[in-house]
Amino acid sequence: VSKLVHMLEKGADKETILKAAEYYISHIHHVFTVRTLNYLIKGGRLSKVSGTIGETLDIKPILIVDKEGKLSVLQKVRGSKKAFKTLVEYVKENAYEPSSQTIAVCHGEDLESLALVQKYLDEQVSPKEYFISTVGCAIGAHTGRGIIGICFFDADDGEFAEYFADYSPAVK
Repeated sequence: VSKLVHMLEKGADKETILKAAEYYISHIHHVFTVRTLNYLIKGGRLSKVSGTIGETLDIKPILIVDKEGKLSVLQKVRGSKKAFKTLVEYVKENAYEPSSQTIAVCHGEDLESLALVQKYLDEQVSPKEYFISTVGCAIGAHTGRGIIGICFFDADDGEFAEYFADYSPAVK
């Protein structure tokens, strides 16, 4: 959305912005994990038995939003630190030149985990800059506090690059 607003401010017409929206939607990745499985159980995305076993074993799902907008489990790991490292590894494997792009990191009011994820990102992919946000109540109601997510692109700005010579949505 921030890219589309920037294009509008730079004089892009409606058709160009709509075309850019389709382009960016097809190239964005969302990967995240949750602190607790309780909200996934309450929301019906995970059975009570599986969730209880997962909580006992400190299982953290690595979740993605796929190209159709559906939530999918990428893998399951044990422990938050391992989950955060797995998120960053996913970015490293799938991001287009991460050192040249703004990586968005969202969190559910967990500044300690946010700092750790940023540290791992700095060590592994050195993003150009960050766009940091707190998840809203709609997402938070399904995940609980402690969600950590990373959003990034798997392609450059393509034919829309001319609009982004001076683009900077956030600072590191």
